[in-house]
Amino acid sequence: MFGRGVVGAVRQPAHGSARATGLLHGAARVFTCSRERRTRRRRLGAALGLLGTLGLSLLSAVPAMARGGVPWVLVDTRTETVYVMEGPAQDHHVLAQYDDVSLGRGGVGKTHLRGDGKTPLGTFHIAWIDRDSRFRIFYGLDFPNMAEADRAYGKHLIDRKVYDEIIASLAAHRIPPQDTPLGGQIGIHGLGAGSLLIHQAYNWTEGCVALTNGQIASLSKWVGIGTKVVIR
Repeated sequence: MFGRGVVGAVRQPAHGSARATGLLHGAARVFTCSRERRTRRRRLGAALGLLGTLGLSLLSAVPAMARGGVPWVLVDTRTETVYVMEGPAQDHHVLAQYDDVSLGRGGVGKTHLRGDGKTPLGTFHIAWIDRDSRFRIFYGLDFPNMAEADRAYGKHLIDRKVYDEIIASLAAHRIPPQDTPLGGQIGIHGLGAGSLLIHQAYNWTEGCVALTNGQIASLSKWVGIGTKVVIR
């Protein structure tokens, strides 16, 4: 499916020869370097966050789109961290924090197209929940949303028929079409039986936000249908 990544798609080199051993060692070095680069990037993001008042200046820049007492989710793509927040941006507090999450293999962007592997930026809501997902739990978002449809239509990425179908679905509080040129199946999910080592080293999804199985189980205490999710 378009928004779900595939864990474990990295082939192991054949064994039984000196050449294979060399390839294996080379792959291990690449894996280690990638993990170290990702760790440095996360540490840099965390350090920048500390420059704000009480380390929360990054969070306080979120527009006032939550209501007091209702948990909502902030996905910070710069530090690759998921926060569960409560209260408006001006007077919020963090209920839970999940570090080292994985994003789309294609990076992030305001416009997500089918197959580009990007995690879409914007404000969404949890529209459905699959507790039997191969990723342990899958929280599907109402993607594409109105902002995404408006942007795509203005850029001639979708035609009027597709645009009207998306808008009509959202107005009726239905899941928007998932098979348009904008793709679909974007959500927050766990690893299932996927590789934790790959998850820790790479952004591997097809546009989703991936947590470990333990993290997604913890997140389930805070979220449900209709929960606001801000990805920025």
